[in-house]
Amino acid sequence: MEVRRDIVGTAQDPRWRQPVPVHSYVLDTRRGLAATVWTYGATLVEVLVPDRDGAVGNVVLRLPDVAAYEDRARNPYLGATVGRFCRSVAHSRFELDGVVHELTANDGRHHIHGGSTGFDRFVWDAAAEREGDQLVLRCRLESPDGAQGYPGALSAECTYRLEGEGRLLIEYRATTTASTIGTTCEANCTCTSLPSTRWRWW
Repeated sequence: MEVRRDIVGTAQDPRWRQPVPVHSYVLDTRRGLAATVWTYGATLVEVLVPDRDGAVGNVVLRLPDVAAYEDRARNPYLGATVGRFCRSVAHSRFELDGVVHELTANDGRHHIHGGSTGFDRFVWDAAAEREGDQLVLRCRLESPDGAQGYPGALSAECTYRLEGEGRLLIEYRATTTASTIGTTCEANCTCTSLPSTRWRWW
């Protein structure tokens, strides 16, 4: 088992004036199963698996390069970790503990997948290691209080685990400094065939 790390390009991160490097992490069991994650959006880019004849192929949809992932017209959240809130908040507002919070609208009058600069638009910090028979990639992102209208500073973590026995697990955790809504993230990928994959939601 091994982890390979490379730079695949640069992306515009809302926190910085200059484009920042985007890293690719390949978690490879060396038994035919490998997963590739890019730090832009903590995005699952590729999952290689062998078929019944031993031929290895990618079973998730992907785009060719970082520029394509940055282009909203070409990339409707493909493979990305989205947040703070997955799905739509009607009329871009919600009430919590008697307080009305107004969010940025990015789908007509509504707020979808964390707004125009949701989690998928950031380059996440990442670190990979081997833990026993697992290859583990932890991606982390800090979201300040008031980002896109959400209350509380939020620390998000997306963990990809590739097990030697042939399972890919994706785990999400988040902590916040104030009451807020829907901090669970979602990898929006389309698998064509991956029967041994298990998704874990936190």
